[in-house]
Amino acid sequence: MLLGWLRHTGHIRKIGITGSGADSLTMYNLTEIVLPDFPPDVQLPIATLYHAPATTYPAGLTAATFAAADAAFTQAAGIVQLDAAAKRLRAQLDAVLDAIARGQPVAPTFAFLAE
Repeated sequence: MLLGWLRHTGHIRKIGITGSGADSLTMYNLTEIVLPDFPPDVQLPIATLYHAPATTYPAGLTAATFAAADAAFTQAAGIVQLDAAAKRLRAQLDAVLDAIARGQPVAPTFAFLAE
């Protein structure tokens, strides 16, 4: 996002074409870029939008309790945790679909979310 914004504002031109050439970000550009300096009491809430490491799924989830636990997790998790959970869910879904396609029995489990 930052590099896209820098390109949009003209600080970096042709970033995809020139790479680290003459049109890339240089040290003198850094003095022209206005980055917000939030007070410490505002920085933590902003940071937890991106990374909230204490957010986890509870152990012992079942099909009946997953929806409520997922809603609570989604509200509290940061982008990093949401991405990791989505990747674990996708991998589990792929494994279940593969087992179904092979005619193997499938036992629903949510233990993979507690990893």
